[in-house]
Amino acid sequence: MPSWALSVRRSQAEVLAKLHDLTDVRIGDLGEMVWACGAGTESELEQILARVPSSRFFEVVHHDRLRPRGRLLPTGRLPDVRWVPLKEWLSIRIPTPAIPGELSGSAELRLVVDHGGPVADSGEELLLCNVDAFREFLLRSPRHRLRPLRFVVHDARSEVLVRGKPLPSIPGERFVLRAGIAIPVRRVWSPPVGASVIRAWLGLRDGTIALWRADAAGGGGISEIAEDAFVAASRRVGRKL
Repeated sequence: MPSWALSVRRSQAEVLAKLHDLTDVRIGDLGEMVWACGAGTESELEQILARVPSSRFFEVVHHDRLRPRGRLLPTGRLPDVRWVPLKEWLSIRIPTPAIPGELSGSAELRLVVDHGGPVADSGEELLLCNVDAFREFLLRSPRHRLRPLRFVVHDARSEVLVRGKPLPSIPGERFVLRAGIAIPVRRVWSPPVGASVIRAWLGLRDGTIALWRADAAGGGGISEIAEDAFVAASRRVGRKL
């Protein structure tokens, strides 16, 4: 029997993915409103309130009665709707990642070319480039040009991932960072899924980003990179690459 329930508007429903690690969360879809319920401890209730602050939150008493938190009397009942597990409701599948969290479902999530205009690529950009080309850039660039840049060695030391603005004008693949997931510029997810949903499904730890490289079929590989692994760009560091 559930001990709590909440509802959010459909336009906000992707935030429910933040509950993926809680006990037996189930979803009831009523069209304009989406409900979630579960059986959790008091500490989990506090996590729910912190993760989904925009929801209408209720304690479930007497099997199916809804009592607003902090109130004495119930004000309604749980919706009479088909309740499904949260993972089933999200129903997406991500290509085999290099980190834990492979998904299964009825739809395959792919990266496709976006034709929606420049707004689609709003966000921090990153550059993935050859380590030799980046080393040369570090050794020949003045200090003020390097000051805003940070980088991490990636893919068995053959490539580096660079962040900062402006990025170096050297050959490489550019990515845009959305909710901690870096995807190639001019690409979007199909079917459309919020980046926070994907981040929750991948189980990304706080302080990390996911680098999603696309192949010709729209799949590709996913790897996790710690934010604190990025180091400041300098000539001294370049001589050690």
